[in-house]
Amino acid sequence: MIGRLFRVAVIAPLLTTVITVGGAVSGAPAPGRPVCAAASWSHHVALVVENSDGRVVRVCVGFEGSSVTGDQLLAASGVEYATAGSDSFGKAVCQINSEPVSYPPTCWTTTSPYWVMFVARGSGPWAPSSLGVSTQTFADGDAEGFRYDPQSGPDPPPPSAAGTCDLTPVNPGPGRPAPSSPAQRSRTASPAAAVSTPIAPATAGTPTAAAAAAGSTMPTSTATATPGVAAVRSTGPVPIGSTPTGVSVGSVLATGVGGGLLGLLLLRALRPRRR
Repeated sequence: MIGRLFRVAVIAPLLTTVITVGGAVSGAPAPGRPVCAAASWSHHVALVVENSDGRVVRVCVGFEGSSVTGDQLLAASGVEYATAGSDSFGKAVCQINSEPVSYPPTCWTTTSPYWVMFVARGSGPWAPSSLGVSTQTFADGDAEGFRYDPQSGPDPPPPSAAGTCDLTPVNPGPGRPAPSSPAQRSRTASPAAAVSTPIAPATAGTPTAAAAAAGSTMPTSTATATPGVAAVRSTGPVPIGSTPTGVSVGSVLATGVGGGLLGLLLLRALRPRRR
């Protein structure tokens, strides 16, 4: 009896790990898939990311409130990223879409490629940002852009953000409910879930390069989305390693197999021994 309970205690964490890993597979962004209509949010900011191999990811992020910061947009978009530095100086972006694979605590060196951040106000052109991603703010109609720059040769901005936040209503198709607006969701959700936290404007900071040099902590990934901010539409080619659907097959299989094994082990451990 004790031996069986011991085996259950040992294998349970392993099953949990399998389920967690299976669910993480669907965490990569799938910009090629259609998502709900962007018109369900009051304000929108376009996010454009260009990797060194030419991949371009476009995401339209909807939000409630007057403005959002650059890192809040990244967190809501679902795009993989990592930053270094502090909020007071403005965080620097070290990695997007797993590029580069590894990086120093300062994000980059004087000769290595690095992520350049761009800002477009309204329908205006791209301009390099002089602030860190955590201190740069965006309002309705603005755009945030990133391009992986090799520090050699030309340094053009990322592709235009035009059309990323196309607010044409999306036909949900037969048998599918139309996307609800924030007001409709607030009538059906619980009082706590219906609260949309206003996002306070960020304060001015130092340039991104200075933020990377001043960062005393190891680069960390920021994946916690801010209440009232969500990616509502994405377009462009599917990045390497992502899946074109919103359901993780690995998560479903791991959950079913893991739950079955754990249930059998518990039944065998607790079943009375025959005399």
